[in-house]
Amino acid sequence: MLSLVGALLLGAVVPLGLITTARERASFRQDTVLTARAFAAIAEDGLTEPGRSPDVAAFLARASKSGEAGWVYGTAGRPIRSSWPPRGPAGRATIPYQF
Repeated sequence: MLSLVGALLLGAVVPLGLITTARERASFRQDTVLTARAFAAIAEDGLTEPGRSPDVAAFLARASKSGEAGWVYGTAGRPIRSSWPPRGPAGRATIPYQF
């Protein structure tokens, strides 16, 4: 009886777990690509117009607050702006967990 219950659980739970994991992974990739594209558009405007763009600074500040990092590279390939996630008490970056 116990082996039947175990087989039913393996037959139902494992595929559902794999499907859920694949969907979460695809969602993460899509969110990352969309964020990168939005950031690239904002950074491009800041690079083509003279002076410092407040939009780039605001975007980097929001990214830093949410535990992400971002870099803007100039035409020479050198970083011109960057942001880092806030540091925790042990000196490590703190990443907020969302449930």
